[in-house]
Amino acid sequence: MRRRRQRKMIGQMLVEKGLISPQQLDEALDAQKQTTERIGQVLVDLGHIETGPLYDTLSEQMNVPYIDLTADPPESKVALLLDRKTAEDNNAVAVGRGDGTIRVAMAEPDDVLAIDALKMILQVTIEPLLADPQSISTAIKRTYKSGEGAPRATAAPAAAGAGIAGMPDMQALTDEIAGEDALGVRVDEEETDESRVQTDRIADITDEAPVIRLTKIIISRAIEERASDIHVEPYQDRVRIRYRIDGVLHEIMPLPKFVAAPLVSRLKIMSGMNIAERRVPQDGRIHVRHSSRDYDLRASVIPTTLGEKFVMRILDKQSIQIGMESLGLSVDMLGIVEKLIAQPNGMLLSTGPTGRGRRRRSTAF
Repeated sequence: MRRRRQRKMIGQMLVEKGLISPQQLDEALDAQKQTTERIGQVLVDLGHIETGPLYDTLSEQMNVPYIDLTADPPESKVALLLDRKTAEDNNAVAVGRGDGTIRVAMAEPDDVLAIDALKMILQVTIEPLLADPQSISTAIKRTYKSGEGAPRATAAPAAAGAGIAGMPDMQALTDEIAGEDALGVRVDEEETDESRVQTDRIADITDEAPVIRLTKIIISRAIEERASDIHVEPYQDRVRIRYRIDGVLHEIMPLPKFVAAPLVSRLKIMSGMNIAERRVPQDGRIHVRHSSRDYDLRASVIPTTLGEKFVMRILDKQSIQIGMESLGLSVDMLGIVEKLIAQPNGMLLSTGPTGRGRRRRSTAF
């Protein structure tokens, strides 16, 4: 089973480099409990580190080049390839051209949905670069000071906010996936099964705009519906998409069977899984930014007799930064719980059905 290499924590890396002391890290971790800011920004706010050294270390951690937009501002003609709303929605600015690519400075260069959105708009491969959010915001204001910018692409996905909950959009996307433009071959729904999709074409298929848009709509809609899980389940004649909302699974959209292979393969690519391996279970993780909030999707895929079943658990990074006082316990009960969790040994059980806040309680404890 292929697993991602675990990253070092940014605080640990800064201490190892001698950029901050362990005491400063502990102070920042305590301060972070009172805010939704990331630890790096908290360290900057406390005056323990400058932005440059912090982002140099983040670049090393994420294995993404860092660009200082103050010293290396965007090329005006390239930056204007994106309209202002797209740049602001994705917290990104195009800075230059590479070898067949567009270099884009991003606050979240590992946000695969934002990269997909920019790729569809620019119709070229995106080379993400890391930049601090403040410098991106300043660059956007300078670039679009007169309101200029490329017209917003009509094919932009759910990042534009259009049609996320609309079933006609889903039908249009499946029609595109079935057609010559998406697969390179004409697909007959009555004759199609997973074996019709060639393994050596799967990466090309999943880079096509219809599959990318379909994936984005499924994830974005789940977040907006406040779902805790997304299930992509293959059946004999269809693919069933279900969301777990308040502990109950709801069927959201039935899709044609021929969508299964490109959709699951796209999700596997986003999760860092091996798309060529279909016989063993795999685990991965997807980072998403939606409506200015960060989400982690823990992904798992398992083979079945009808195809691969894909499940994602949605975790809102900001919502888990909570204190015990937000759990709604009475003062007396809160005191009892605090005494229990302060014990050096023992067990505290947090029970209940899915979607009833067990992880929230455990995190607060």
